[in-house]
Amino acid sequence: MITIQIKDGNGEVLFTIQDFFSLSISESINQSGTLNLSFPTKERMRKQKLQKGWKISVYYGFSLTEVIQLFDGFISGFTLNSDHIYLEATNWIGYLQYRMLRTAKNYSTVTIKTIIQQCFEELNQTSRLPFLLGQNTCETPLTRDFIVGSSFFDVLKAAEEVNPKLCYRMKTEGDQIF
Repeated sequence: MITIQIKDGNGEVLFTIQDFFSLSISESINQSGTLNLSFPTKERMRKQKLQKGWKISVYYGFSLTEVIQLFDGFISGFTLNSDHIYLEATNWIGYLQYRMLRTAKNYSTVTIKTIIQQCFEELNQTSRLPFLLGQNTCETPLTRDFIVGSSFFDVLKAAEEVNPKLCYRMKTEGDQIF
């Protein structure tokens, strides 16, 4: 049984679809960052307006105790026709690859903690990110220039180059870590 759950920007569950879908997911789904799926449209789904950035989770399992989360991410595109919804979603890594800085950033021996926090705040002011910045304790200094159009993912990669022990995690509501 495949379960697809879609939540709005406030975390409210809009609808849950449970069915025996034929769903093909590659092993590298959380590395590549994207998921494409199609499923039959039900009447209540036609009335619900979808929006990019809403959260989507896909689970596999036959009981509440034996459920595997196949994907956890955000809607990046969709098409609705009379009998099917076609969704494209990105996980948090894929999502951050398309969030661009609007100003150039020049850092000279500034801590990674401060850089990530400043970039996160700038992106969040532009348009609300669908997740929060969690614990951030890295005091390693970084000297780097980021041009206009650098993605938040580029900032995270630069920080990891300086401190390879950095660990980025996304926690779901069920405390699963990706």
